[in-house]
Amino acid sequence: DVDVTAEFDVQVTIDEGATFTVVKADMDFGNLFVGTAYDGKAHSFNEFADELMLPDGAEQTEYTVKDGDETYTAGGEYPVEITFAETANYNEQTVIGRLCIRTFADAEGNYYSISEASAAAAKSADGLTVYMFEDTAVAMDTVVGDGLTVVLRTISGTDTEADSDISDTVGVPTYVVGGQVDQPHADTNPAYIEYTLSVEDGAELGIQGAVIVSGLLGNEGQRLSGHTSGKHSVLSVAGGMTVADGGVLDVRGYVRGEGSVTAESGSTVYQPFIVYDYRGGTNTVSVYQVGKVLPFNTYDLFYNLQTNVTFEHGATATSYLDLYTATPKQHNTSKADLIGVENAFILMSEGSVVRTEWNASDDFANASGKNKVTLTGNVSLGDLTVTVRWLIQEFSISLSSVRLAFSHRFDWQIGDGTTVTTLDMPYDYKLLPGARVTVSENATLTVEKSMTVYSEFEDTSFGSVVYPDMPAGELIVNGSLVFADGAAFGGRIISENDGATVTTGSGFTSSVNSIEGNCGSGLFSFYKVFDITETARFDEGIRTAEDIQGDSDKYMIKYREYDSDAPVQAGRTYTYDAESGSWN
Repeated sequence: DVDVTAEFDVQVTIDEGATFTVVKADMDFGNLFVGTAYDGKAHSFNEFADELMLPDGAEQTEYTVKDGDETYTAGGEYPVEITFAETANYNEQTVIGRLCIRTFADAEGNYYSISEASAAAAKSADGLTVYMFEDTAVAMDTVVGDGLTVVLRTISGTDTEADSDISDTVGVPTYVVGGQVDQPHADTNPAYIEYTLSVEDGAELGIQGAVIVSGLLGNEGQRLSGHTSGKHSVLSVAGGMTVADGGVLDVRGYVRGEGSVTAESGSTVYQPFIVYDYRGGTNTVSVYQVGKVLPFNTYDLFYNLQTNVTFEHGATATSYLDLYTATPKQHNTSKADLIGVENAFILMSEGSVVRTEWNASDDFANASGKNKVTLTGNVSLGDLTVTVRWLIQEFSISLSSVRLAFSHRFDWQIGDGTTVTTLDMPYDYKLLPGARVTVSENATLTVEKSMTVYSEFEDTSFGSVVYPDMPAGELIVNGSLVFADGAAFGGRIISENDGATVTTGSGFTSSVNSIEGNCGSGLFSFYKVFDITETARFDEGIRTAEDIQGDSDKYMIKYREYDSDAPVQAGRTYTYDAESGSWN
């Protein structure tokens, strides 16, 4: 296995029946790029064939190009087959060349395709950042190389913080300034889209460097908070995308499409954490500090990932958090790991996987959208902390220190029905109406402290925010549900699978009380507006309702209780019999 263009003296001892053959070699042609900067006109490979750069000393200089006359207008990279003729020392070879219609530029005005920029970044000690100035298609397998940052926006010098995401630094988004209040999700308005990078069906985009999907974040008001609210770009995925070890996908705009994204071990994905029922800084601090209640119930974890995403063990998903306060007027921003191996909300063990699904038929910008999440392997839930600066103090809101809400936007599947899966929930939780948690066959959910499933929630409007009318929350046990010693549970448990089990520890408490409220616009005040006690049961329950005037003339307190003639008892294992529809 030597350089065939040199001369060698070769001595070979050949046993009887053996043969010695000298064969021709295959040439490494490296990158075969030709093309031009995007100009809105149609171009072909043959138009630039004379610019084809072959390796130094290449013996194979005669070649033919298949479909070299085919033209393309949109920015991107387009494959052609180049066949090099056989020579004395080399075989005939067919390799892939690329027609590059360049839609990326660096700060000095040099034009690139993604592959050309990756090659340039590999030669630079400082790496390279390029900016997309026109819609672009990924029509063939393409890699954003190590050291390359691709920013899906133009470096024009005309954008301002008031109307556009001006940050080209990974993990540092731009938040709106200038009085934008009540801005809806920007994906409801196509006019906000700046540029689209499309990974076409059959193509794969690999990310070893970084891709920033630009988007302006935040809102200078209440209700919807932390979302993409202005100009943004879109990464459209009809094919596949893989974020490799060390790669970064920073999503401030949207990733969407019928394809799929895989975040491998060692990769990082950024996306906004979106709150729908933010009622201002005064309410947030007061309800948390005085009422010991989570000040917001409805939030999205993966709204900007509008495609199917697989997070492998070792991948990190980091959320951008933002709650705007009027006193002082500022965005209270922070970052927290949503998925990770330590100090994250979803803690993954070796071999575990988190999958998020996007159903395009859901109206995600409104009440019907759900975060469909499937967990497989060994997983546990950790903490998530939001920081708010109010008046002259800074407050940290730890979601594990109050009863954490799973709202109508949650549809969590524990296990896939085949993979042995465990989920440990160590804190206090509530499944609000419309929420669904399903424990699949071969999966086990362990509740360490407490959980309640709301049969109803009649909220009181405050700050123009009210929880929507939804059917009862659902805890569906098709595998195993385990309550640790000393744990408590309230609500109905249902099943769809024969042989499902529910096990309670000796210190099990068979009811949970939970409250909701607001600050009533008062400083460090808390007014209870809803009080529900759920008994642990397998039936629908016996409902008792009473509305009583509270301490404030503003609010009635709605008391609701769901009891049972046959509550779940401590120190038992119940097994579901599908034929009779009963737990025994």
